[in-house]
Amino acid sequence: MKKTISILGSTGSIGRSTLEIIMKNKNKFNVFLLVANSDYLLLSQQAIRSKAKFVYLSNKKNSRLLKKRLSKYKNIKIVDSFNDLDNIFKKKNDLLMSGISGLDGLDFNLKLISKTKKILIANKESIICGWNLIKKELHKNKTKLEPVDSEHFAVSQLIKIINPNLIDRIFITASGGPFLKKKINQLKNVSVNSALKHPNWSMGKKISVDSATLVNKVFEILECYRLFDIPKSKFKIIIHPQSFVHSIVFLKSGISFALMHKPDMKIPISILLGINNFPKKKFFSVNDKFLPNTLEFKEVDKKRFPIVSILSHFRKKTSLFESSFVSANDTLVDQFLKKKISFNEISKNLLKLLKKKEFNYFKKVAPRDTNHIKEVQKLTMLKTING
Repeated sequence: MKKTISILGSTGSIGRSTLEIIMKNKNKFNVFLLVANSDYLLLSQQAIRSKAKFVYLSNKKNSRLLKKRLSKYKNIKIVDSFNDLDNIFKKKNDLLMSGISGLDGLDFNLKLISKTKKILIANKESIICGWNLIKKELHKNKTKLEPVDSEHFAVSQLIKIINPNLIDRIFITASGGPFLKKKINQLKNVSVNSALKHPNWSMGKKISVDSATLVNKVFEILECYRLFDIPKSKFKIIIHPQSFVHSIVFLKSGISFALMHKPDMKIPISILLGINNFPKKKFFSVNDKFLPNTLEFKEVDKKRFPIVSILSHFRKKTSLFESSFVSANDTLVDQFLKKKISFNEISKNLLKLLKKKEFNYFKKVAPRDTNHIKEVQKLTMLKTING
């Protein structure tokens, strides 16, 4: 029997990879809903090719253009508004791929968790800022959740075969980004273009800069705090330039388990979709360029990556402090991309800002809903811009 699947962020990298896998396995899936932000051209092509039943575009102007593009395809229905998404589901989908980036993903997740049996989530902001809200919806609707990002996917797969009581430490690996070997005193002068050249992954501008500062790994550790019922003290970041090992679990006995695969998100996505037929020759040939001759690991240099020190400010319980952190970083990265601040000032200003008394107050307050989170993020953005 075919599985029904909806994809949030179908025109983004996660969505495109998901659809690529689905189109190679048409006999196993029915595409129910595709959601995108503004790329009506790609969304229309995806809808026609995948025979999606419904499509939704957040950008209202482009949604009108989408209607024109799909006017001849009567079997594809266009959802007019965000609120109308509730009405199209007659029964639960088997799978929901959540690949929308940013806080907008939280609104969609909270609305559609009740419409799926399992949500595959690749949206950091949802988990970091609104985990208490998501967890409540998951429990209420008996919906399962599986993380898609390679590091969390790796941890989730490993702890399925390991008794948590035997775990001593879990390492989340970081490539170190494009400036790993650059002299620290040269970092203040690095260009925007050089910060966007990740050595292993092909990513968008924002996440590429987050990788260069290592704030993306801070985000990932915060996700681990929420996703896994394991003490936060057990999680640690380690530098692994090859991006081949995605997580290592060390046991108290001295034995360790590592999950390894080439830096390609289609691998965890395929497995989570239930497709496990990647050609084995890609992984086990000694001549395979994706199988490194050596695997390098090193401690995080806090002088090079000062942002990792911020982890001591966070608790396991979700608060508005996480929302202020995400917003402040978003704003500072945007300023760097617009060449208003230097690369070094991203981490420097972020650490300085979040030590202020008004932001520490947020640690005591749990988010009530998405509007509560957005209010804090707006205030943080203004405070970050105005100093």
